[in-house]
Amino acid sequence: MIAPVVQPIGGISDRAILITCEHGGNEVPPEYAVHFASPGAQADLRSHRGYDPGALVAAESLAKHLGCRLIASTTTRLLVDLNRSESNPGIWSKYCTDLDEPGRDQLLSQYYRPYRADVLQCVSDFVRDGRSVIHLSVHTFTKRFQGDRRDVDLGILFDPDRPSERQWSLRCCQRLEQRLPSTSPKRTAMVAALLPAAGTAIAVDQDADEPTVRRHRRWADHMDAYQVR
Repeated sequence: MIAPVVQPIGGISDRAILITCEHGGNEVPPEYAVHFASPGAQADLRSHRGYDPGALVAAESLAKHLGCRLIASTTTRLLVDLNRSESNPGIWSKYCTDLDEPGRDQLLSQYYRPYRADVLQCVSDFVRDGRSVIHLSVHTFTKRFQGDRRDVDLGILFDPDRPSERQWSLRCCQRLEQRLPSTSPKRTAMVAALLPAAGTAIAVDQDADEPTVRRHRRWADHMDAYQVR
């Protein structure tokens, strides 16, 4: 985990930014090394299956530049995927299929739940202080997925049911194209997505007597995305 550094953003004291990186590394805790001893497992750990190459560097750079908090994990997603819900079978890779229920619960208790709790607590603290939160979850993606080429350099995923989120994403794309003239609109994509991610699993109830953070019940356990630009 990265130590928190929280500052007002752009001079607006009621707004905070939180950056997370769920797939920041491909580390395997020593007690689980036996599950990844084969050449195939080692190859997967080094590939995008094991982590998101470059994501942690990008997340750290953003957090430093914006002066905001970063919550990151460097444990391989092949052990337990922090970006999926507990009920999603995809949370477990083929290298953990031999773990019994107590073994899997140990992984959830040691790595998954503490990470999610940190994110939830951070957002809750910001809201309780009367601040709105911009949560950016940083990932990288492969150029090919299931045989299809992704002709995009940068993708911004957002909740299609939240107009403010869509508008923020649009402005972000426009600013990036202005700052990076070599990046054409076709290379910067806004994507509306239903994701069981750490970021999209959280929503804020502002209508309660005391603002509370609740889990978003609508998110599906699979990606249903379409390009809108």
